[in-house]
Amino acid sequence: MNALVLGSGMMGYAATYDLVKSGMFAKVYVGDIDAEKLDRVSKHTGAETIKVNVNKTESIKQAFKMADVVLSAVPYFYNLKLTRIAISMKKHMCDLGGNIDIVHEQLALNEKAQRMGVTIIPDCGLAPGTVNILAAKLISMLEQADDVKLRVGGLPQTPKPPLEYSLVFSAHGLINEYMEKCIALRNGELAYLDPLEDLEQIHFDGLPELEAFNTSGGSSTLPFTFRGRVKNLDYKTIRYAGHCEKIKLLFSLGLGTKDPIVVDNKKVVPRNVLAKLLEMHLPRSEDMVLLRVTASGITGGVKKTLAYEMIDKQDKNTGHTAMMRTTAYPASVIAIMLGQGMPLKGVLPGELAINADTFITELQKRGLKIQYSEQKHN
Repeated sequence: MNALVLGSGMMGYAATYDLVKSGMFAKVYVGDIDAEKLDRVSKHTGAETIKVNVNKTESIKQAFKMADVVLSAVPYFYNLKLTRIAISMKKHMCDLGGNIDIVHEQLALNEKAQRMGVTIIPDCGLAPGTVNILAAKLISMLEQADDVKLRVGGLPQTPKPPLEYSLVFSAHGLINEYMEKCIALRNGELAYLDPLEDLEQIHFDGLPELEAFNTSGGSSTLPFTFRGRVKNLDYKTIRYAGHCEKIKLLFSLGLGTKDPIVVDNKKVVPRNVLAKLLEMHLPRSEDMVLLRVTASGITGGVKKTLAYEMIDKQDKNTGHTAMMRTTAYPASVIAIMLGQGMPLKGVLPGELAINADTFITELQKRGLKIQYSEQKHN
């Protein structure tokens, strides 16, 4: 059995590394149009390379012929096309997701995937991804689920001004998270919350003062899956204290808008300028990822708060950042599960398709230490 990773960027590289290391597949291929990136990944992982142009259907199909399982680590806007091709060629697939509208279009292909006997799982990174699976597990442990809180952040281990932040993924993606509406549950129904609002203080042992606030994308399919089952559910991003106020200042000056303005007789898009400035001025440094998923409710007549928590730091031995580890390794684990055969067929969200206990055990083997706790309330 063979696996194919599409995309040889940071996430594709880490996923390829983990798939090769697992020994699950006879061959692991990594596909990209960039020969230099392919050579780098192959040199460090031992994977075989395929030149693939994801803009061309025939190129994708030729690559898919080489594998039984596909992991997409290319930008989200390719995933619907890749899903259609995977179904037509009877290939199992998972992706890193990142856009709920695309995911809904993928999920609409569920019956076609069932007929072809394949399993497609979108949103298999960190958030969305791991948080969905962990939240679903906690919800299943409660007879009555009142409040589910998803809190995740990628941060520099050593924060520096002005934003106490370093880029751990696309600047444009970061701005989108800060600008788009945030899907949540309020009183069991869907709610669309404003980003950068509902600021709260949050504490992790051994770390300075932190804050969390609404951002888009992280909840993904969870509000739709658990509508009517969970009373309140929301997702917030964790940052060092003071970050949210500084971002609001930038946006209040118009730097988040896509509407062009004229500067020195030239049209410029303020959001593009901000993205470029973030890329230029935010320091690159060793990172860490913080995760906390909690579910409060009642089981056996007792009020409880159940929680999963994780702090992961950049691996100095492999050079993999914490964001690479916590995004790519979960996708790799799910690709391995697909290769081993999953009972459910179709296009399914992770919270419905993945066995959480097995998933957590596999992440633990990779050094992602997810701690469980519960607290009873009088």
